[in-house]
Amino acid sequence: MGLRVGIHTLRGSVSAASLAAKSPILGTPYTVNDIATTSCQWNKNWYAVNTSHPGAQIWLDSVYGQYAEWGVDLIKNDCIFAINYDEDNIKGVSAAIAKTGRPTVYSLSPGGGDPPTEFAQAKAIANDVNIYRVTGDWHGGDLSYHFQIAEQMQPLINVDGLNGKSFPDLDMLNPYTNSSSDPDFRAQMTLWTIARSPLIFGADLRSADFTASDFELLTNPEVLAITKASTGNKPVTLASTDDYVVWTATSRTTPEQHYVAIVTRATSQASNLSIDFKTLGIDASSCTVRDLWARNTLGAANTLSTHLPAGPHYYGKLFSLSACA
Repeated sequence: MGLRVGIHTLRGSVSAASLAAKSPILGTPYTVNDIATTSCQWNKNWYAVNTSHPGAQIWLDSVYGQYAEWGVDLIKNDCIFAINYDEDNIKGVSAAIAKTGRPTVYSLSPGGGDPPTEFAQAKAIANDVNIYRVTGDWHGGDLSYHFQIAEQMQPLINVDGLNGKSFPDLDMLNPYTNSSSDPDFRAQMTLWTIARSPLIFGADLRSADFTASDFELLTNPEVLAITKASTGNKPVTLASTDDYVVWTATSRTTPEQHYVAIVTRATSQASNLSIDFKTLGIDASSCTVRDLWARNTLGAANTLSTHLPAGPHYYGKLFSLSACA
């Protein structure tokens, strides 16, 4: 069916139950009590390990080896990043996963905290993981913080990671009631896509509320191509961008194809936006413009022009520019 299996664990995967049982560490004279250190701040049932202890890496190797034997494809390692940061444990888990030889996505959570500090932490571990949450838990609403954190983390998009690449994670796509008809959801997915944040949809696909139009929006192949195969993803600085953010990228498979994302804030006044291609980093006077959400070619133009609606919602627009000359 194409389904994969993920597992959620915390800190160094030492549970309070294992401490109570004085569980032995495979092939050593030690127990988990010899290696356990700090517990999770919000879940006291899970502990990190003292990586300087000779039994610690053996413990991690045995635990993550077991996960690999179970056929686990994704590890979400929680309470270990940002305000819960433990670099030694992250690197120890990464080494344990690498030893299994199984291609496994290694994900960290949660994010949040002081942005400059979090960027320094992310830079230190980006090559050891594949996904790391850079926001606190988010359940919809104001996207402004995501504008800021996506721009801050931009230098770390698509760097080398554990057995592959590594990406900052803006959190799950918030499952608004009807995704296809909700402009806020489309705005969120637009920003996540151009910033190459993992697209993880947190909703029950079997629900009667999930429509064929919702599925079509989430599986739009032209939009997903940006997530899968784009490069040079970055925000563009314009003279006045209080009401919107603009990002650009280039197709990795078709370098002459460019992408532009525009995400607007809620505003009381509608406006028309026109951006010349040189401002977008494209040395051309004309390009063919295609609306990727509508999957509609708008034709050749000498600027990228679009309408920014007024209202209480965010709006997201995605365009491709090709045949530029």
